Amino acid sequence: ISTLGNGLDGTTQNVSLCTEDLSKIEQLIFTNDNIVGIVDVTALDNLTDFNLNTNSITQFIIGPGVDIEDLFFSDNNLTGVLDLSSRNYVGTTLNANNNPLLTDILFSLGPNSISSEFQVQNCDLTGTLDLTSFSSISNLRIQNNSNLTDISLNFTGQGNSIFAQSCDLTGSLDLSSWDNNAGSFGLTLHSNPNLTDITMNPIGVSNDMEIFNVHSCNIS
Repeated sequence: ISTLGNGLDGTTQNVSLCTEDLSKIEQLIFTNDNIVGIVDVTALDNLTDFNLNTNSITQFIIGPGVDIEDLFFSDNNLTGVLDLSSRNYVGTTLNANNNPLLTDILFSLGPNSISSEFQVQNCDLTGTLDLTSFSSISNLRIQNNSNLTDISLNFTGQGNSIFAQSCDLTGSLDLSSWDNNAGSFGLTLHSNPNLTDITMNPIGVSNDMEIFNVHSCNIS
């Protein structure tokens, strides 16, 4: 890990972590600490919570270990593919907003689930985002990824909202595995000019669809 200044002497320095028992480390919190480049935590197999918002991290390397519960990686310089496939993701939040060079995220075969927010907005997700290993995601927010053409889902649990506006969703979007019988829910997909169709389950009479926004698409 490199850090710029941060109360040291104003220069870029290499920082090493020394501890007798790495398994005791369960949280990693370095927000707005000017961390630059690659963060490798493969030796920390008991980490469950990561908060690395607002740095200049380009790559995050993680090895096998316990399930991930929360990961905050917004406002960095993540580049290419973020590979989280060595661990299951069973937690509350994934936030990787505002990484303009992030093109994909790889997940384990699961089962995975997120009970609150999955946010990867304002990045460069490209092609199909594969979320088929997730049984449920409460709120999926992946808007403003201009090269994202499809979302692959296989939900067996309930979801509340999907926000995927201002992408390049193309052809038919298959949401037939999404259980929309969760009470209030919403679907925001506007400004996808190549989106021609949406496949969904029937909406129950007792449900409240708060948002259904598909303007500026090509649905006929």
